[in-house]
Amino acid sequence: MKSFVFKTLKYSDLERVMEIEKTSFSKNTWEDKKIYKDRIDIFPEGNIGIWVNEVMIGFISSELWEYQEVYDKKRFMLSHNIKDYHNYEGKELYISSFAIDKIYRGSGYGKKIFQTFLDKMVKKYFLKSGILLVSSEWINAKSIYESQEYKVIDSILGFFLNDVQEKFDGVIMRKFF
Repeated sequence: MKSFVFKTLKYSDLERVMEIEKTSFSKNTWEDKKIYKDRIDIFPEGNIGIWVNEVMIGFISSELWEYQEVYDKKRFMLSHNIKDYHNYEGKELYISSFAIDKIYRGSGYGKKIFQTFLDKMVKKYFLKSGILLVSSEWINAKSIYESQEYKVIDSILGFFLNDVQEKFDGVIMRKFF
C-alpha cells in the first residue's frame, strides 16, 4: 500500500467524486453533485479527498452533530441538507459518505484511511462519538467500521434499494471515542 494524503475537497474535485460515487454505490444511492458542493461550503474540513500519487482514490464526507442518544431516522436520509444538522460545536461525527475507487479496494486502504480520518477529526474537534449509516448489503464497508469498534445501535428497514430493486436495511452504527 502506497502512502496517501488527505486534501480538502474543492469544486474542481467533484467530477472525480462523482466518478467514484457511481462506481461505489447503486444508482438508487447516488447523491447529487450539489449535495457535495453544499458539504464543501458548510464543512470543508470534514469533506476530504484521499490522494495517492496525485490521483484521488476516494473521499469522505462528514458533519458534526450535537449528540443525541436517539435521532429521528429522517436525519439519515440520503441527500439531506447539511445545513439542517451540522453544528461546529457538535461532538458527534456523522460520516455521510465514504468511498474508495474499485481499483484500490482490497489492499488495506479503506481501514487505514478511515482510522486516520477518525483520529484527525477526534483530535481537532474533541469528539465524543461517531455515527454512520451503512447498508446491510455492504459487508466490506461494515467490516471497516467494525474494525474501528463501531457497534450496531439501530436499523432502518428497507432503506437502501440496489440496482435490481432489492431492498436492504440501513444499519446505524456508533462508536464512543
